[in-house]
Amino acid sequence: MPLWSLTLERSLNLENKLKNKQQEKDILLLKTIEMLWISDLDELYFAIEKSFQKEENDSEKEINSSKNYTKKRKRESIKNKSSKKKK
Repeated sequence: MPLWSLTLERSLNLENKLKNKQQEKDILLLKTIEMLWISDLDELYFAIEKSFQKEENDSEKEINSSKNYTKKRKRESIKNKSSKKKK
């Protein structure tokens, strides 16, 4: 980053980012490998659950739209049959 582009606002922003990263580092250093492993597994579990839930919702929507399409086709078929009988 060129020195001339360093404004006070940008400088403060970078200092805040540095403080946040230092806090993250301190927190990570306090954790054991097992704690980090369990945390990662928990995140993975919730991501998989969310993915399964989304997939389930999508398949339910697909089934419902398929049912609606079938109902519509039946109605059209009945309508066509009744109009043919009238002729």
